[in-house]
Amino acid sequence: MAAGIEQSLLFMRPGRIKYVRNYVFAAFLIGFFISTSFYSLPVPSLLQIALILVPAGIVVGAEIDRKTTAYHLTPSRLIIEGGIASKQRTSMLYHHIADINLYQSAFERLLGYGHVKVSFITAEAVELNYVRKPHAVSQYLDNLVQAYSSE
Repeated sequence: MAAGIEQSLLFMRPGRIKYVRNYVFAAFLIGFFISTSFYSLPVPSLLQIALILVPAGIVVGAEIDRKTTAYHLTPSRLIIEGGIASKQRTSMLYHHIADINLYQSAFERLLGYGHVKVSFITAEAVELNYVRKPHAVSQYLDNLVQAYSSE
């Protein structure tokens, strides 16, 4: 884990639910490819190759994006990391946190996902997107902020 010297108390990544549109589109393209092959429709070979490679690229791209985004809660700070070629790292101490908000759509509530928005005194707000059990995450983060501010 790249949380620096500090031990990561909680490590999260965005859930796959964030990429449902990508997966559904890839499945549609694969279904189209299978249906054209099954019914022996005349499809140019270049299009057949594209109908195989494009869905694979969509799924691989979504998985790479998911795997390269990480949220760390350490004893003293919140760290958000992301990026493939160029890395981006946002790190804020808990005493800079002004507010913690939770957002969930009805669909996300059914699936147990949500967004935790963290507002800072000294910087723009950041979102922990598509995290599992967002109520527990926001409560855990709130407890860390309270513990850090009482020291």
